[in-house]
Amino acid sequence: MFASKQRDFGVLKLSTENGCIPQLQQEKFMKDENPRFKRIDDVSDITGMGKSTILAWESQGRFPKAVRLSPTFRVWLESDVHKWILAKHAELAGNAETVGA
Repeated sequence: MFASKQRDFGVLKLSTENGCIPQLQQEKFMKDENPRFKRIDDVSDITGMGKSTILAWESQGRFPKAVRLSPTFRVWLESDVHKWILAKHAELAGNAETVGA
């Protein structure tokens, strides 16, 4: 199921038959050339947001949903995080133009 190392989520070999990733995420995952899972510490570093903010925003639907590998272990697709950053930037840039006008 996973790459050679148990904790290496960099490049994941996934069997979608086990149902561990919801169907929509399976489709996105299969389209990515080099999909990577990122843990909360990595997502925090990438976004510059605190872990508690990431978790709160996720539960509020303001941040991409994590993939749950177990009841207490969650990871995010790196591509989802990057797309969210670009969308958030575009949203804020649009608001700045309106406010600055």
